[in-house]
Amino acid sequence: METDKESNIDIGSTKEKQDRDLAFHYWHTITYLVNLIRCSELKAGLILSFYGIIFDFIYQNIEQTKEQFGGNLLLFILLGA
Repeated sequence: METDKESNIDIGSTKEKQDRDLAFHYWHTITYLVNLIRCSELKAGLILSFYGIIFDFIYQNIEQTKEQFGGNLLLFILLGA
């Protein structure tokens, strides 16, 4: 292995250590991104489930909803009724 004569540091082992640290950093970054993707999938699933439950409730009770909100045209357009 080569050594630096001025500082007596083993250049080969320093390069290997930097490579290992860089590889560790890359793996840590990949793991972090995978965890972010999992969290975003979970949040999207929860949001879609919530809206699905709300819309299902509205469409099952659409007649009662029409009676309750009477002449509100904008609400009918938004509900798709």
